[in-house]
Amino acid sequence: MKRLLSGVCFLAISILLAPALEANSKDGPRRWTKTVKKGSEIVYKIVFLAEKVPQRKYAEFAVIGDGSTDVDIEVYDAKGNLVTKDDKFTDLALVRWVPEITQEYTIKVRNLGDDDNTCHMGHN
Repeated sequence: MKRLLSGVCFLAISILLAPALEANSKDGPRRWTKTVKKGSEIVYKIVFLAEKVPQRKYAEFAVIGDGSTDVDIEVYDAKGNLVTKDDKFTDLALVRWVPEITQEYTIKVRNLGDDDNTCHMGHN
């Protein structure tokens, strides 16, 4: 319960603080729940918009798992270069980066465990 509460607080704070500094996806923010099968990955292709303003605008992708396994996130740009990752040994993951140009990013969510993990995911 404590882990779930800290995860919810983490995501809530991220969502509340982000609006002024966010680089939105082309289709707007989304939230969903998906089961990531044991030892597998799910791949998303999302276009994030570059913002030409003095203040840095961040793109974000977050995962809150059910606590059963380690879940990692990797983000690649349109050329296949690794942009950022969260590979900590937990299923609470958040990646943030500044899109320098508007482009499609490949986001890989990996379940490194031996059990399925029901994850709540979202991006700005």
